[in-house]
Amino acid sequence: MVWLIGAALGCSTYEVAECSKNTDCKSEEYCDDGECKKKATSGGGVDCSMGNDCNACVTCANASVCATALAACEQRTTCLAAHDCFSQCSLEDAACITYCKEAHSEGYFYYNAWITCVICDACAASCGSSAQCSGGGA
Repeated sequence: MVWLIGAALGCSTYEVAECSKNTDCKSEEYCDDGECKKKATSGGGVDCSMGNDCNACVTCANASVCATALAACEQRTTCLAAHDCFSQCSLEDAACITYCKEAHSEGYFYYNAWITCVICDACAASCGSSAQCSGGGA
């Protein structure tokens, strides 16, 4: 199963510092469009930050730091149903998001754990900002 997440679902909680190249930033950061941004890492040392390449980061996270959360979701038809439902919603469509949370409440727990791992933790810098990470989205 291929899981894709658009850049619109990302989140950002990092400090901003000006830079022109990676060496202008701290070792745990990289330079992106003139700003130092924190790299995504896990306790196992996997670094999935891919600059502005959200899809590459998601692929990395799904294969490493978020593999357990992804597997937990994939093993449950209720989680897959939640994923399918949320895939039809835009972040601005609160009614759709609420419907999916309520209609797929059992699977939502696992879906949300996986999405949070990928977008808010592993790929925060690569995927931009999202209401998901502040509790307002899917």
